[in-house]
Amino acid sequence: MKRDDQAIAKAARSAAEGALNDELELLKKLCSFDCASGNEEGNAKIAEVVDEALKTIDGIEIEHVYAPGDGFHVLGRLKPEHPTGRIILNAHLDTVFQNVSVADYPFHIDGDMAYGLGSGDCKGGVVVAITAVRLAQKLGLLPQKEIVFMFNCDEEVSSTGSGYRFFDLALPADEVYVFEGTGQDGNLCIQRKCGCRFKVDVTGVRAHSASGYMKGRSAVVELAHRILRLYENNDNERGVQFNFGELNNDDPMNVVSGHAWVTGSVRVANQEDVKVFLDAVARVEAEPPYLEGTQTKITVNTSKTALLMERNERNAALFETIRQAGALLGQDLAEKPRAGFGDVCYFNSKGCACVDGLGPWSMRAHSSDEHIYIPSLVERTALFLTVLGRME
Repeated sequence: MKRDDQAIAKAARSAAEGALNDELELLKKLCSFDCASGNEEGNAKIAEVVDEALKTIDGIEIEHVYAPGDGFHVLGRLKPEHPTGRIILNAHLDTVFQNVSVADYPFHIDGDMAYGLGSGDCKGGVVVAITAVRLAQKLGLLPQKEIVFMFNCDEEVSSTGSGYRFFDLALPADEVYVFEGTGQDGNLCIQRKCGCRFKVDVTGVRAHSASGYMKGRSAVVELAHRILRLYENNDNERGVQFNFGELNNDDPMNVVSGHAWVTGSVRVANQEDVKVFLDAVARVEAEPPYLEGTQTKITVNTSKTALLMERNERNAALFETIRQAGALLGQDLAEKPRAGFGDVCYFNSKGCACVDGLGPWSMRAHSSDEHIYIPSLVERTALFLTVLGRME
């Protein structure tokens, strides 16, 4: 029987509109617990809420994967008797709010906006993913593919707790749909940067800061010089930009520093820019010292330089499929690169076709004023429901 795309889109829109109140109730529950990365107790509570929501899907199998120091990842599998492939639906359960509490910033609705810590990044995406699959099952629109929900609890710390081993449980996969929030333009993402991290370590000559000042060689001063030299290698047009964290020093103020260091990062969009970054680091490390007698070592963590999400044919083809589904719903979708690293980069590195940004429109993410545009919950749910219904 020929597939009726218009009928699928019409049914998807109607079902998504009817599910909005349930979606807002689920979003409220998800935004009712403090669940920053590393908050095991809070993330365990969130996992229980997600379990409850997933169990509204008939036949789903749920597993918790413990990540020491972070909490629980949630893995949900919905597998037909004779699957023709496998797709992954990914979002994360942790937030960045270490020192901000839901008690001070509770979930609330104001007009078309729903406010809550983590509402857009990325609890709204969890809501969309679960609801779309539940509705697809109810409408008989599920594809003949295994659907794997992968909700991790350590994305905001670069998934360091899982080391991506959690994601490996569902690989290989044909396609990966990532439900991070999107901007007010509603655009999707098939290109993300990766983060190159490094450490600048300087050894100086320790001395009394008064009586022995001239004998000392300050590691702090030499470190400051090296930071400025790295900063001078910024290429703002390419987006190769050095950023630095907290400066560290072994010694008190009355001692000329004998050891100082800083960690930093650079976001890069492609392998060519990785080389630009590495060449700049090598040049700065090889320069003669600003203060004679000091030594500088720059160590680069290259573990994530391969986790770029560069624009490629498979991602572009998957985006086009989603764009066509959106057009059936009257949604004009475009693609837009993102400067930040995300878990989608890992799936992309494994050869999966990936699209990110399928969550609702998110505003002021990572702030206590974080909120989503409520109508976009309906739009995104209808969109992915239509994608599922058209999947062959």
